[in-house]
Amino acid sequence: MLLKHAIKKMRNLLCVLAMIFTVSLHAADDEQVDVGQIFKRLDATIDSVDVFEAKKQENMAFLRSQMQKAGNDAMRYQMAYALFKEYESYDCDSALVYLQRCSTLSMRMNRSDLLAQCSLDKAVVLAKTGFYAEAQTYFASVPRSELHGEKLATYYWGMGYMNGELAFYCKDEPLKTTYQQRQQLYTDSLLTVVDNNSWQFLSVQITLLYRKGRLDDAMACTDRWMASIKPYSRDYAIVAYFRSEIYKKMGKQTMQWKWLTEAAVTDIRHSVMDQAALLSLANSLCLNGKTDRAYRYMEFSWKCINKYSPHMRSWILTPILNLVKDQREEQLSRNNSRLFMLSGAVTILMLVMAVLYYMVMRKRRQLAKVRDELRQSNDSLEKLNAKLQDVNNKLTTANLHLHDSNRIKEQGMGQFLRLCSQQVDNLNDFRIMVNRKLRVNQYAELVRLTDSEQLKETEMEALFHRFDEIFLQIFPTFINDFNELLTPDARITPPQPGELTTILRIFALIRMGIDDGADIADFLRCSPASVYSYRSRIRRSALCDRNEFEQKVKEIGISV
Repeated sequence: MLLKHAIKKMRNLLCVLAMIFTVSLHAADDEQVDVGQIFKRLDATIDSVDVFEAKKQENMAFLRSQMQKAGNDAMRYQMAYALFKEYESYDCDSALVYLQRCSTLSMRMNRSDLLAQCSLDKAVVLAKTGFYAEAQTYFASVPRSELHGEKLATYYWGMGYMNGELAFYCKDEPLKTTYQQRQQLYTDSLLTVVDNNSWQFLSVQITLLYRKGRLDDAMACTDRWMASIKPYSRDYAIVAYFRSEIYKKMGKQTMQWKWLTEAAVTDIRHSVMDQAALLSLANSLCLNGKTDRAYRYMEFSWKCINKYSPHMRSWILTPILNLVKDQREEQLSRNNSRLFMLSGAVTILMLVMAVLYYMVMRKRRQLAKVRDELRQSNDSLEKLNAKLQDVNNKLTTANLHLHDSNRIKEQGMGQFLRLCSQQVDNLNDFRIMVNRKLRVNQYAELVRLTDSEQLKETEMEALFHRFDEIFLQIFPTFINDFNELLTPDARITPPQPGELTTILRIFALIRMGIDDGADIADFLRCSPASVYSYRSRIRRSALCDRNEFEQKVKEIGISV
């Protein structure tokens, strides 16, 4: 006994710690609530209701097939009872049908305990759906001797619930008091047979604390309950509904809507057709002027209630429907008054607009005449601007070419003067050498030197090397730019860096403005025919038009 008592204390301590942790989590969640997002989530869940119902139908179809395949009454009872639990919150009439089948199988198996369970379940279902007279009959038919443990707790809970409902709707005060006393009696009996952590105990405790105004304690109980269940389970919807009612009494409307939405979303996911949470949310929204959204939720709830049971308490919707109707009529009246005022304002505005239109049209005609004159002037100016732009472009091009020519002349003049100076030095060296040989009578050596072409070739090679060096200093990118004008297979690679081939020298002279074939041939010491052949062959390999090729060569190195 001491060990059992210690275990119970330890379990209660763990529940308290879980409750404290859950309270802190919910306190953090409660600080940040986006009403638009929670309604958006509820709308998305309603739009997906067919998916959840299809899953529900698939599960029930499987259970029906298993019941048909069952080989004995015990298996048939098990499948029929499972179907009852599936239909319990989905279709009341079907749930009662399968309960009746369970009762028949119980009697066939001579199982009084199962028969008592069926009668008890039938009484609870009838009490929940408002058939209080039938529920009383079935509660009375349940043999108390067969009720133990969970069954006895269910009996006390059902009787307490039924008497509470009868007291709520009863108009006769003495009878109302009798029902309330019976409810209290069965509630007290329930608390003696259930564990402190059971849902029956917690639901009763929350209700009692709520009625006494101890809202913080009631909220702590819901946290304790929520810490012991899985998110979005059937029990989660019940706890969420309790929390919404507590927040409603606290005056925290946003939090009330949040937890009503949580309960409604969970009900829809489990295909629960008794939409208490959604109805409560619709009523609250309607009272706060959100008529359209309230009507949508109410319409969905109405469809669910009809699917659950056409005999159910559908009159619950009547007050909400009347409230929506009154609000819509009031809104329509306000809209009509506004429409009348707007109509008068629009009429006056139209008269003013007619006068303004006449004045504007008169001004427009005057402006059109001025605009035509301005257009003609603008056309003339545009033509003059075009001509001026053309002249400017030509001047810009001429300036670029002139600048390029000046640059070439300036750099070429400097290089030419250095080359002339070098040639003077070479002639002077040659003069000194000749004079020295004449003094020592080396006439044969002088004859040999002057008869040989070696001196000429050496000087020409030096001249070409100096030309290549000077030209590539003036146009460092000439070789790459020249090759860009040719097809890939015709591009020229110099034998050594900083050295031009004969073809490159021909077009280097053209770039410097020497485009006469005879002048080019004289400079390069070759025939005019060879120069013409080279030029023709290169033009055939040009990427651009052949007639424009040499002009593009002349434009290499010009900065635009």
